[in-house]
Amino acid sequence: MNAAQNPTSSRILIVDDNADIHADFRKILSPPSALRSELAAAAGAMFNRSVTPGNLARFELDTALQGQQGLEMVKAAQAANRPYEVAFVDMRMPPGWDGLETIAHFWEVQPGLLVIICTAFSDYSWEEINRRLAQSDRFLILKKPFDNVEVFQLAAALTSRARVERELAESNLNLITASRHAGMAEVATGVLHNVGNVLNSVNVSATLIHDQLRRSQLSTLAKVAQLLGEQEADLGGFFSTDPRGRRLPGFIKAISDQLQVEQATLLDEAQSLTSDVEHIKEIVSMQQSYSKLSGVVEPVPPMQMIEDALRMKAAALERHQIEIVRDFSEVPPVVVDRHKVIQILVNLLGNAKHAITDHAGLERKIILRLHNGPDNRVRIEVQDTGTGIAAENLTRVFQYGFTTKKDGHGFGLHSGANAAREMNGSLTVASAGPGCGTTFTLELPSAVAAKAV
Repeated sequence: MNAAQNPTSSRILIVDDNADIHADFRKILSPPSALRSELAAAAGAMFNRSVTPGNLARFELDTALQGQQGLEMVKAAQAANRPYEVAFVDMRMPPGWDGLETIAHFWEVQPGLLVIICTAFSDYSWEEINRRLAQSDRFLILKKPFDNVEVFQLAAALTSRARVERELAESNLNLITASRHAGMAEVATGVLHNVGNVLNSVNVSATLIHDQLRRSQLSTLAKVAQLLGEQEADLGGFFSTDPRGRRLPGFIKAISDQLQVEQATLLDEAQSLTSDVEHIKEIVSMQQSYSKLSGVVEPVPPMQMIEDALRMKAAALERHQIEIVRDFSEVPPVVVDRHKVIQILVNLLGNAKHAITDHAGLERKIILRLHNGPDNRVRIEVQDTGTGIAAENLTRVFQYGFTTKKDGHGFGLHSGANAAREMNGSLTVASAGPGCGTTFTLELPSAVAAKAV
């Protein structure tokens, strides 16, 4: 039985040879309206705020008893341009395909489908599953009997990830198509490069949110409620004589503290994710106009843009244990397109990180300088302790397609230098040679210079 179509719902496919399991998933992921209202009222009373049933995630569920039947449903969903975002697939489904064979067929039709493998037995080792499926970032394993809260959290997290991935893929496809029509392949390549820089931060935030949900102590709270329910007939005696009851208040306090920490972490990452998505949207919007006057030029504090770029690269810099040194002077605002400057800085930080990690030196440091330059200009320097640049390459680094990285494309510095010129600024480079690090200098017109004009 299929759920009624709802354009705002996330589509999920359940494949299990046991119809009772289908019913269990439906109770967890698609509860009746009355139960949704009860859950919303309980949440509102617990957290002393208004919570409506509409705040709860909604899922559109389809079910199949065998892998072959599920495959036909995946094909039909693709043909109707309403693909499933997540599939829960049982490992054992006699007499047909097992879970791994089913997933392999699904991915032939829809390679991006996110899958949760449900199993009560160790049918295959992790090595065998990984070898058979290969795409280890496209599936998770859920052990039976599963926890209701964990199922709901996994569904919510993975459907959200699927939507973000689909929207980004659609944006990239639209950009490539538009640039081909306009004969501007270079523009499209630059957009994808800049979006890719920000997308790294999006992926880090999404992964942190997912990991936090997986480790959440929320399910422990359900066990506490169950324990209290079992002692409902004599709660007073339970709290006064039972050792578990005497320990319970402290335990609840510890859970409360942990949940507050989890909430703060999730809110921070959600805010970071929203900011990064907004920046991606601005990049796409800016480039779609194919005009040098595509962005809004306004006075912006340079330090603010530097810190925004650092935040976008923070996870990668921390992961590689790269120290950030700030040498900032008081400078006036600069009159620029904020998002273009952030793109330039993010790219420079990314290049500095690669130069440091590719270098055998012991010092892993990026020095950021912000000072007043000549002619009412503001100077931003990004200096690294990385591999450095040979003298013969110093005049070539801004050429379209030139790169010294194995997996580089040679678009970032080229587009960055062009963007700086469009804002009446400049981007230059200096290096004492291989092994001596590199300094990129971005000069931008200050608000003082704009007034003088």
